[in-house]
Order: sequence, then structure tokens, then C-alpha cells
Amino acid sequence: MSAKSIQAAAADPLATGANPMTCGSTSRQMSPIQSSRYLHRGHLNGSQGVTPSLQDSERHRLDSINLFTRLRMSDLDAFPFLTDIASLAQRPDQVRGRQILKNDQRYRLSDTCFISPHAMLAPEFMAVGRGTYIASYCMARGQLFIGSDCSINAYCDLHGLVIVGDNVRIGSHSTLAGQNHRFSDFSIPIRGQGTIRRGIVIDEDVWIGSRVVVLDGVRIGSHSVIGAGSVVTKSIPSYSVAAGNPARVIRDRRTSRSQSINAKCQLKELLNLCENASTQTLSLKSRYSDQSGSNLFLDSPSTIPTLRAQCDAIELALMLNIHDTFFNHGQLSGISSLLLDRQQPSTGIYAELGIDSAAGRISLADQGDRYNILAAAYALELAGVTIKYPFSYVSDLENDKLEQLLGSLPWNANAWAAGGWIDMLSTSIKFNNKCFDFSADKMETIWSFLEYNINSNTGLWGNSSTTIPDLLQSVNGSYRILRGAYAFWGRPHPNPQLAIDTLLQYANVLPLDNILNLTACNALDVVYPLWYFSCQSNYRRAEICDLASFVLQRIIDNWIGSEGFSFSLIRISSFGIDHSGSLKGCEMWFSIALTCASILGFSHELEIHPKGIHAILKPYSST
Repeated sequence: MSAKSIQAAAADPLATGANPMTCGSTSRQMSPIQSSRYLHRGHLNGSQGVTPSLQDSERHRLDSINLFTRLRMSDLDAFPFLTDIASLAQRPDQVRGRQILKNDQRYRLSDTCFISPHAMLAPEFMAVGRGTYIASYCMARGQLFIGSDCSINAYCDLHGLVIVGDNVRIGSHSTLAGQNHRFSDFSIPIRGQGTIRRGIVIDEDVWIGSRVVVLDGVRIGSHSVIGAGSVVTKSIPSYSVAAGNPARVIRDRRTSRSQSINAKCQLKELLNLCENASTQTLSLKSRYSDQSGSNLFLDSPSTIPTLRAQCDAIELALMLNIHDTFFNHGQLSGISSLLLDRQQPSTGIYAELGIDSAAGRISLADQGDRYNILAAAYALELAGVTIKYPFSYVSDLENDKLEQLLGSLPWNANAWAAGGWIDMLSTSIKFNNKCFDFSADKMETIWSFLEYNINSNTGLWGNSSTTIPDLLQSVNGSYRILRGAYAFWGRPHPNPQLAIDTLLQYANVLPLDNILNLTACNALDVVYPLWYFSCQSNYRRAEICDLASFVLQRIIDNWIGSEGFSFSLIRISSFGIDHSGSLKGCEMWFSIALTCASILGFSHELEIHPKGIHAILKPYSST
């Protein structure tokens, strides 16, 4: 700066752009943000604690106004994009700035979004929804899809593949790294190994605090809160409050403090139960192995090998991560080959063990044969094997014939059987689509029928009677429908609150707190739908958690040494109920326990999850 400029600055510092605010006696100029901070704190003339004269105060007040008049507000934040805050002078600039970006084919921008002119943009593609703002000095690279009414605050860095839902708040200085470097090859510098991009998904209504780092492959569920400074390395369930490095879920937003404390206790007990099952793997294997040398499994001692028992063995071992010990060398591949060979080429139906699949002695009229389709398809999928033949009985079915079949099912007299048909048909369409690229259009026919015929009094399928037998049929059948036609397709239930009312009423009428009623089927048919509905709605959340906690505790308390679980959780033979451990009981009760853990909000603390036919997949979620 020349001597002449210095003199001019001393006479009128704002006229030359010089900053009159300095720290102490140094001549270092302060940034506009630092200046404004000092102006508001009263640090005038570079001296703290000195009370200025009235004339000096008035001069500095005017200087402050002039300073902020010269500053663009976008240097600080993006709030003035709001139409009720932005000045008449600012609005044309915003429209002009958006249009410049929209002329670039890489951008798809809403007419009401705002991107600060000071944001650093170098995307491959970028879509921004209505009412969303991206503040100054944000960096955006890669493929970015940002929903409506979001705020991406100053100095955030979004790169790689990042998908952000509606109503998301991301605090300043946060990083969403939707890609990562490869570094497995020691002979090549890391910079030369390229990147891998799995992507980040932030569901709707999420608040991410300042200085949070979210790593590639993470999904943060809807309605969650991530504490400032966290490093999110694993996916976070919906409604979670999470924090730390690495981030861990602290609590479920829907759960009361007392429920949260109880959930922590049950988590420890469930972890102990899983550890017991792991340490007793060899005992379980011995109990459920066929001693005749077939290398197959039994549902219980003194029974013969069945197709379902082989499927239950696969699902149980892979769910608990005990497959390396549970199966002999080559046994898993041998069972997979056996299941493949049981499929009838002409229809895709699986024949029970001991029945000649080519002899035509299998039929969809048999409930066991219908269930074997589900069991075998999901077990093979878990084993990493593709089914051999498509399910032609559904792929060859014309839509009008499908509609006739749906209408002929025994909805009032036997809703359980009707629901089983829907489960089987929907699963067959799913695997035809996945394994053979067949169209899934028939699901539209099924959904249209189901949603037209849902009972308006219960929110379920079947008749609306509240007697135990009728409710039992309706609840059991509706569970099969929800699993096969809704949850596994990610489709929302049309009226979850009404269905929750019915299920909780059913649990009170049965009631489930009578252990004689607590069979694996009765428990699963209530717990699974409540889990699915609670992913859609927060309705009667506390009561659902209480029920899940009760069922989980009964499961934990009824583990039978080296036998596992009885199907009925009762050991009194005089009631005529199977009272010994069974392979089916083990698979089902562990699946139910882990589903209860998901309802209670601590399934993320476990290394195991339900798999196969009883898996709990990421469902539709709504605000």
C-alpha cells in the first residue's frame, strides 16, 4: 500500500476498502467477519474496556452499518434467499445465479432453491429440491441428489454419491464422503488405485450436527439426530440419537427413559444368549443331525430329515454366524445341491424329501409344498446359490386368471391359508424377477386386490370378528401378506394405525402374557407386523415397545441348554404341546428375538440379524 493510499485510508477507511478495526497496535487487517464480531462486542479503536465518547460511538455505529451494507450476506450464510427476507435487489441476483447453473446440463435445480455464489461446485450431476439452500464455501463434487427444504451449512463437503432426503439439516464443516480410496495393492501408490463408490443415503428429517464425518456406504435412517463431531462409520437406524467416534446409537427418540434403561439390560441378556448359542454350537449340531449318515438335519430327534429342516439349519447357522462350526466340510454346498435337485423343472415347485419330483406328486394345493417354495428359495439365496428353474405356475398365469385365483381364496373362513397363498405368489414373483429378469407387473394386480379388499374395521385381511379363532386367522394371514407382498417389496401398508389397534387388541384378548399361547407362530404373527408398522408410524409406540420387551424377556428366559428353543416355549407335556427343543423353534425364536430388538432400538448393537424367510429388511418409512 502506497503512502498516498495509507493517508486516504486514514481519512476515510471505508472508502478505500481498508478495515479500520485492528487488534491492539498491529497493523494486520481483520476479515469482515472478525470486524463484525468486534463491532458487536464493543472492541472499538483496538482497545478493550475503553468507553468511547458519544461522538465516537455514533461514528462507529455508522461505520458498522456501512460495513454490512458493503458485505454480501452470502459471505456469511444463505438465509436471505428466503423470499420474505431477501431484498428486492437480491432476488434478481438469485434468479440469475440459478439460471446460470440450470443452463449447465449437470444441474437440475428447483426454482426456489438457493446456492450461494461462494459455494464451490464441481459435480458430475447435482439435483436440488425446492426450498433447499447450500451456504457459502460448501464444496460439492460427484453425484449429488438433495431433497426439498434442506440446509447445507457453511464449509460442508459433499462428494462421491450422496443422496439426501427432504427436511435434512447438516451443520457447518461436516463431510459426507460418498466414495473411498482403494488401497489394497501395496505395489501401486494409493493415488493410482482409484476409488470405490458405494454412496451415502440420508433419509428424511435428519439433523446432522457440525463437524460430523459420514463415511461411504452409510445410511442414516429418517428422524435421526447425529451429534456434533461424530464419525459415522456404520448405518444408523431411524429415530436414533447417535454420537461419538465411531458413532453409536445412544437412544431411540421414541423410547422413554425407563424403557431405554430396560432395553440396555435386555441387550446385555440377549448378547449373553447369543454367546451361549455360539458356545453350544456343537451340542446343537449333534442334536439336530441325522445319525444315519445322510449328512442332513432333523427338526428334532426321532424325526426324519425334511426339506424345511435343511432350510432352517441354513438360516439359523448363517443368522448366528456359526456356520463354520455347524456344518461339516462341504455340507452346506451338499444341502444346497440337494435343494436344487428337489425343484420340479416344469413348475418350479420343490418336492419334499423322499418324493420323486418328476412323478407329479407335488401340488400347490398342499400347504407344505407351498411353504417349501419360500423356505428353499430363501435358503438357497442365503447360501449364495441361484434357484434352478423359474416358478412357471405364476409366470404363466394371465392377469385375469390371477384375479380369479385371488378372489377364490378363503378370506373369511381361512385367512391364514389365503395369506399363505399371497406370500407364496409374491415370493415367486420376486425370485422370478431377481433370478430370471421376469416382469414383476403381477404384483400390481396383487396390491390392487389387497388394498381394495382390506378390512376397513381392522386394517388387516379376513373377517372383522373379534373372537379368538377369527382374530387368530386374520392376524396370522395378514402377517404372511405383510411379509411376502409388502415388507420384501418395500411397500407401505395403507393404514398402519388401524392395524396397530387391531394387533394390540388381539395381544390383549389372546393374551400373549399367558405362556400357553406363546408359540413361535403366535408371537411372530404379532411382533413382525408391529415392527413393520412402527417403521411407518410412531403411533402407540410405548405399548408396542412394552409388548416387544415382554416377548423378548420370555425368549431369553426359556433357552434350553443344549437343545435351544421349544416351538411353544413350554415344557409341560400334559398339555399336549411339543415341549422339547426343535430346529424350527431355534430359528423362529431367534428371528423373533432379533425383531423385538429392532423394535426396541438396539438391534444395531448386535452382530446378528434375522435372515432368509424371516429377515427384516429396510421398509418404507414416512414422517
